[in-house]
Amino acid sequence: MRGSLSVACILFFWSAMVSPLFARLPAFPRQEDIRGMAHSAPFVFRGKVAQVDLTNNEQEYKEGIAHITVDRWYRGVRHFPRVEIHFAYQADGFRNGHDCSDLVLGSYWIVFARPGSGAIFELIHDCEGALRVSSLLAPQVSGDVLSKMEADFRAGLSDSDPGVRLVSIQRLAALGMPASREALRIIAQGNQGNEVESKWATLAELKAGDISALQEAIPLMVNLHHEQARQDLEPDGTLVTVTTAYAQPEGEIALAVEKLRDLQAVPALISILDQAPDDLARNCAAAALAEIGDQRAKDTLAAHLSDPSQYVRYNSLLGLAKITHAEACAVANPENAEQAESRCKQWVASKN
Repeated sequence: MRGSLSVACILFFWSAMVSPLFARLPAFPRQEDIRGMAHSAPFVFRGKVAQVDLTNNEQEYKEGIAHITVDRWYRGVRHFPRVEIHFAYQADGFRNGHDCSDLVLGSYWIVFARPGSGAIFELIHDCEGALRVSSLLAPQVSGDVLSKMEADFRAGLSDSDPGVRLVSIQRLAALGMPASREALRIIAQGNQGNEVESKWATLAELKAGDISALQEAIPLMVNLHHEQARQDLEPDGTLVTVTTAYAQPEGEIALAVEKLRDLQAVPALISILDQAPDDLARNCAAAALAEIGDQRAKDTLAAHLSDPSQYVRYNSLLGLAKITHAEACAVANPENAEQAESRCKQWVASKN
């Protein structure tokens, strides 16, 4: 039953996304599974594209071999100063989850690779296997693969290019390591005067476990608005459901909020649940409160047994069951949630 909390929050999030049924579900740009790839790729390195030999160079699609001058090996044969990597790129790659890396001359990348044909490497993932990075490196790195990556990504926060600086913040968000907190906190609190960077740094802080970032997250969640789904009639008479994606990183911040389990987060989670007009923000806050099971959330969860969102009502019900141990609020099957909500509301009323 406990696992259903996270599932409900994530399913609600993805229900707002438009994606062809036949497409591989892609990660959001800049939210790739860097940790997973770092552990599974036999070769991990970063460097600059020094030469590109294209075998296909169409307007919407290109393919070829990129020659990368390596400036840091994280895993693999470390004495290779230059590596050849096969890549393909299509303009709508992020939409269908394939061929997303445009290895243009002079650009810098971190590459997660496997052996290919002869001396040519292949990306372990054709959409996420090569990720843009800053040219800046940490002067010294130590520790495991992830620690070295984190230090180099953090060095990129000083890049003069705002686009590359933003990428560095997003890479740190994907890693979610405590070592990043202090540098991210400076950006999240607006010391550099860049609202977009501040939002992404807030996400990165939360994913690094920094509860203080909730002070920046609360107004973002309270102001989160998403266009409600509507049904349109196609010319052929087909009825289709149309909606828009959540703004980013606000949508991802909501999912990061759902994963909070620190007791210090409870007051902020209560504020989000009580104030946010958007169903996703309330649902993720309710899910986190239900998992934490802190007495301070009892009244708020009880009030949200009448929430317009069925997901929020269900998470509120589970939270109350955990906090009060009341049989009236217990639900063994989500299909029986409506009856349990009614019983629980009656029980709450009898206690007031």
